[in-house]
Amino acid sequence: MTVETSVPFRAGREGYASFRIPAVVTSAAGTVLAFCEGRVGSQADFGNIDIVLKRSADGGRTWGPLQ
Repeated sequence: MTVETSVPFRAGREGYASFRIPAVVTSAAGTVLAFCEGRVGSQADFGNIDIVLKRSADGGRTWGPLQ
């Protein structure tokens, strides 16, 4: 059995030092939504932290831009 994986968030990219606390849900329409905290300066639990989102329309194989 082959298992495919994709990684929607990678540390050090898209303006964030790290991404933490991910959550993934699938909408009734089949869109996969991946949320997490985008931590700007470091991995620390304090500082400039945003909630970020990426969407996938193909079951998580590819991801749209960071929102």
